[in-house]
Amino acid sequence: MQTLAVNNTVLVIGAIEHILLPDDVLGDDGLVDIERAGTVALSGLDSYHRSQRIGRLSYAKPDRPAHWLTSDDD
Repeated sequence: MQTLAVNNTVLVIGAIEHILLPDDVLGDDGLVDIERAGTVALSGLDSYHRSQRIGRLSYAKPDRPAHWLTSDDD
């Protein structure tokens, strides 16, 4: 932990070592289906949202443009 002098907040750097989640939300390729899990997102201090997947893009690489792997519009 490091206290930042600029605004007296604490910066914490860590690693996730273990995650518990239901088997039916983990895909064969390791993707966690957050919609199926009923995940809620947070923005700011008091604004909560439900997510809606729009698709999956290829992994970003500097020498190749991204392309759709899946699109939920199909």
